[in-house]
Amino acid sequence: MFRQTVLFQKPQHALLHQLGFTSLDMHNHSMYSDSVTRIQTIAKRMRKLQMGIALTDHNEIAGNYVLAKENPDLLVVPGLEITTKERAHILTYFYTHDDMKDFFQKYVKDVRAQNPNFATSIALQQLCDYAAGYNAVLAPAHPFAIPSMFSFVHAVKKHPASRQIIDALDAVEVICGGNLRQMNKNAAQWAEKFDKGIIGGSDSHAIGSLGSVVTIAHGTTVAEILDAIKKKQTAVVGTEAKIYQRTLPYTIIASKHLSYVPPMMKSTCISSYVFTKKILSRQMSVEKLAKQRAGLSNGISRLFKKR
Repeated sequence: MFRQTVLFQKPQHALLHQLGFTSLDMHNHSMYSDSVTRIQTIAKRMRKLQMGIALTDHNEIAGNYVLAKENPDLLVVPGLEITTKERAHILTYFYTHDDMKDFFQKYVKDVRAQNPNFATSIALQQLCDYAAGYNAVLAPAHPFAIPSMFSFVHAVKKHPASRQIIDALDAVEVICGGNLRQMNKNAAQWAEKFDKGIIGGSDSHAIGSLGSVVTIAHGTTVAEILDAIKKKQTAVVGTEAKIYQRTLPYTIIASKHLSYVPPMMKSTCISSYVFTKKILSRQMSVEKLAKQRAGLSNGISRLFKKR
């Protein structure tokens, strides 16, 4: 039996391949969520590193589906990263793309926020119940995280059905490339405490870090990999991103989220405009008031003018 092992070191992809192991990055993102990485760029790096992948965009499956369809030679595990109502992040994998699509259409697509990368309205217990109807694998992403609002462990501790939720998990992400070393060590200890399978992923938002953390198993098919995770026959090898390596990914993430900010900014500006107009109407002459109103109107028009 392949023993579960967690190694904090750089993966040697070529050596792992030569030894007959399959390595997969089980947590990463594309242009279909809060990254700008193109699907074919991901495919090119997968071939270079001779690895498989589970493309896990936030509350979205389109990138995973396109990657698998356009690159049938690659090992692509169907999956996505679901943000629950409690803001816990759950990596959800499926044995087939048909099951992934069906699950997404039924339970995720229509319950996302205006910014689809943010939390859905699915509660933790609901997610576990929904997944029970499928051949699926559930694993909390970065279960210990800073800030704690994105921590699965923080969310589940406050949940009245915490033990049932923990029992529903198949595995735990024990190395997340975007997390801190101590948080990952805590996750590894937590997985051992509850006797869970282990997975790891880069949490890549930029192509350079894709493959920096991998899950290692015997097997060449989606079913064999997910079975190995369930049977606790995987190892995880990888390292977290250095502080200087986080600047670009954080910038990319921020830029993607900012695309959803203008509607809020517009609402705030309009409210401020209405409030200012009321104040001005009390304190200024008709001529001066008209001039100020014209200035405000022109400013708002320029701010939201379509490019």
